[in-house]
Order: sequence, then C-alpha cells, then structure tokens
Amino acid sequence: MKYALITGAASGMGRIYAQRLAQRGYSLVLVDINAKMLFPLYMLILHLHVTLHLHFLVHLILHNNYLIY
Repeated sequence: MKYALITGAASGMGRIYAQRLAQRGYSLVLVDINAKMLFPLYMLILHLHVTLHLHFLVHLILHNNYLIY
C-alpha cells in the first residue's frame, strides 16, 4: 500500500495533489490549518474513493500563547 502525507491540502496545489494521488490509490494523510476548507475535500475523496485509508489533520499553531487559525 502506498501512502502520501500532503501539507496545505485544503487548497491550491495541495488539493490537486490530494485528488490525483487518491485517484492513483494512495492512502492519504491530509494536513492543513484551515479545517473549514479541508473537511469538504476529505468528504469528497472519501465519497469517490471509499476503499482508501484517509485521515485529515488540522494543524493549529500556538504563537505567544495565542492560537492562530
């Protein structure tokens, strides 16, 4: 089984790579700081490729004790 970790997966090139690698049968770990944009991609790939192992992570950055979204 092939795996891919994609950072910045919610938009742009990260989103394109996620979709293309899913089509090629890769199991994916999708990482992005924007959960609102990442979750729909997760659901789309899961719907189109139900046999894949798919995980998504929302990376939250803590800077000077403030949470940055």
